Amino acid sequence: MKRINKFKAQGFIEYAVVIAVVAAALVAGKVYFTRALMEKHRQGADVLGQGEQYALGVTAEADLDDAGRDYGSIINPQPEVDCNVVNRRVSDLESAASSLRTQADTLEQSANGIGVIQGGTSEGADTMREQARILREQADGKEAEAAQYRTDYPDCF
Repeated sequence: MKRINKFKAQGFIEYAVVIAVVAAALVAGKVYFTRALMEKHRQGADVLGQGEQYALGVTAEADLDDAGRDYGSIINPQPEVDCNVVNRRVSDLESAASSLRTQADTLEQSANGIGVIQGGTSEGADTMREQARILREQADGKEAEAAQYRTDYPDCF
């Protein structure tokens, strides 16, 4: 009697499952491999950068001569700036601050006038004084912004 081998297909399926498991393991391991490679790059950068991270305008370039001496020139933090634009912005901020202060003074004088007429303080005068205070705070903010421009771009002034 001739025996038929029923298990040929089972051997093929076993090989296919083994290959699928190996492929899945490689795909899952790709994440770990990538992270390990990135960590090695970071460690190398830390060694070369003496443990410091790059920061624009703060990080020193390693400008080595043949003897290995580091002159450590600082990278320029400021991009090229059109001083006309900066001056115009500062001028606009200062004029806006001046205008706000004038409005605040006018409101304060009106509030004082209302208080004198009514013989003391009134709700309307208090509201006007509060508005004047808010306008002065806005003027202070504009002046602070203008001062920051002067600090950030000293070559323009």
